Amino acid sequence: MPAFRRWRKNIQYLTHDEIKKVKNVLSPNSPVLSLRDKAIGSLALYMGLRGCDIANITMNALDWNNDLLSIHQQKTGVPITLPLSAIVGNAIHDYKEIERPQTDCEYLFIARIRPFGRIKGGPGVPRPVVSNLVGHVLPESLDEYLRADFPHLGRV
Repeated sequence: MPAFRRWRKNIQYLTHDEIKKVKNVLSPNSPVLSLRDKAIGSLALYMGLRGCDIANITMNALDWNNDLLSIHQQKTGVPITLPLSAIVGNAIHDYKEIERPQTDCEYLFIARIRPFGRIKGGPGVPRPVVSNLVGHVLPESLDEYLRADFPHLGRV
């Protein structure tokens, strides 16, 4: 059995105001994002899933009867089953039923144009998009977050 740390400090990357702005953009009434992007954003914000894990979600990973999501974490290789909250489940359902093209692709989140293959997980969102999403005036304002010393933060 591996040794576990006694404590780990939780580091807040977004301010409460920024989280509120992201939640507003992800809300069903917001016209800013597509249904697919709202579902992806909801999985990241409310469930804390990594982009690579979101990209790897398959259609059969969703257990709608029990409101569960089962995935195999790419980073750790560990399978996990997570409760699917109403806010995330509704966002996924709306995308799946309204916006997702009809295809035999096993992955939930697929490209918008043919061929409808899985999306790629990981970095790739342009800084101006993220900056605008959280209400920053200048994309350079993200530098404070992007310069974070992640290897050392992990030891805190």
